[in-house]
Amino acid sequence: MAKNDAKILELKKQIAAKKSALKGIERFTPLTNCNLHVGNERFNLHACDSKMLTTLLVQLNALRLSAADLGLESFEISGFALSNWLSDIKSKLLILDKVKEEERLKVLEDQLTSLLSVEKKTELLIDELQGKI
Repeated sequence: MAKNDAKILELKKQIAAKKSALKGIERFTPLTNCNLHVGNERFNLHACDSKMLTTLLVQLNALRLSAADLGLESFEISGFALSNWLSDIKSKLLILDKVKEEERLKVLEDQLTSLLSVEKKTELLIDELQGKI
């Protein structure tokens, strides 16, 4: 085994552990219809990027605080409770973060694999093929 192969394999194990931890984050299942009307603008949560979702989250939280100050217990926007909108946006942000992290880990894993020695790559491929027999 080449000098760095052991270190590379250890780093790949760490990446695998992080990928495994991400598996617990399920797909986006909204509580609303994802079509939010704020002011004169309409937002489709499915089409929003992280930056826009974060902006909406701040705006809706400001509305939540204002509604609480005014003693409004149930406040709806676009036919759904404000708390449901906040929950959906947080869930969507979590999913987008998961996808971004998975992509980052995949790039790191590919880089590490390319750094393995030819002998170690051959050994791993033989082990993989042996498991398929």
